[in-house]
Amino acid sequence: MGKDALKRKFLLLKNHAKPTGDPDCPEEVHSAFNATSTCRRQYPAHPTDARAPPDHEDDEDVGRTELPCSDLQLRFACWVLSYTAKKRRSIDKFIDGAADADAKASSDMMTLFLLMDEWAAKRS
Repeated sequence: MGKDALKRKFLLLKNHAKPTGDPDCPEEVHSAFNATSTCRRQYPAHPTDARAPPDHEDDEDVGRTELPCSDLQLRFACWVLSYTAKKRRSIDKFIDGAADADAKASSDMMTLFLLMDEWAAKRS
């Protein structure tokens, strides 16, 4: 392609509006999408009535099997940690250990530098 061909192509692209949407999209799908989005704009989700007091009379703690928790389960529930909580604690311990090891390593490096300075002074 020569310079003139590129210039013509550039001017053609610049002066014509870009098509919007997917050109391969069937007309039925496009019209259904437009109808759905129009409905959603006109009729948003209904907000809940914040003035109504919550009804907690029949609420009861249930476990995974939808059976009520026993007193024994409730006593030991504070000791049982979720998988996420265990992972977070393990990561925290690792970070604390790394910080301690880093502090120890830096003090060891300082000791090494001091010893090297002393050895260099003795050689001189």
